[in-house]
Amino acid sequence: MENVPFAGRGLPTKPAWGPAGKKGAVSFTFDNLGEASDIEFGKWPKDQPVGSHMSVTEVVPELLKRLHGFQATFFVEAWNATVYPDTLRSMVEAGHQVGLHGLRHDIWATRDCAPPGFVRPAATGRTIWPT
Repeated sequence: MENVPFAGRGLPTKPAWGPAGKKGAVSFTFDNLGEASDIEFGKWPKDQPVGSHMSVTEVVPELLKRLHGFQATFFVEAWNATVYPDTLRSMVEAGHQVGLHGLRHDIWATRDCAPPGFVRPAATGRTIWPT
């Protein structure tokens, strides 16, 4: 094959970069789900039952329809595995991956012990990450 750097040197002569050896790929990743963040920030209405967030009840079913034929990765707070187990199952059954990242999101700005590189200037109170 032409323009294949290692052709004839015992390495594959057909480029195999993307899924099924395709020349390209697009990654779909989604972070967060449901009301975990709203609860953490005190924004979830106290009179609304947990387990009824529109991102799960309305958006995810439509998203799964639109992603038919594609594979996505959903990163969600592990808390959602107890609140929305059927939704997470439906994602996997539709051929997608589900990754869990922590129980819920911590509000680092309110914690005494922040991760390395996290700066909260006293003058502004704004969060700044070094570049």
